[in-house]
Amino acid sequence: MSALRRSTYVSFALVVIAFGSLLPVSPASADDRQMAAFFIDYVPQSVTINEGDTLAFANTDPFGGQGHSVTHETAPGEAPLFDSGVVPFGSVIEVPGIPELKRGDYLITCQVHPEVMRAFLYVGGESRPLTDALKDFLGL
Repeated sequence: MSALRRSTYVSFALVVIAFGSLLPVSPASADDRQMAAFFIDYVPQSVTINEGDTLAFANTDPFGGQGHSVTHETAPGEAPLFDSGVVPFGSVIEVPGIPELKRGDYLITCQVHPEVMRAFLYVGGESRPLTDALKDFLGL
């Protein structure tokens, strides 16, 4: 293995280790009011908060291109109830609009990767299986 290739692998490993520490510890941790983007996915994929709580979003995806967002999925022409805007790699923000949300289920999508990045936010109640929330959202 060449010195350049070995250096590339070591650099990649250090990036993964360094930014892996920014990920939420687990979906069942004491502070569930956080979400991260990593490898074009949300971690965790569902978050439960109380009315009035905040939600922190960390972009820990070094390969996400221009960045990621936490945006309320709405019908075309409707304004989202919350939107982080595009958050660059290495940044953490409090998502605007979250404290004003009423009890309910909200579909989250990424402005940059809307086809592949999806998650759910549950406000004021126990989280439900993703399939149940998706069926309700789609009216099935």
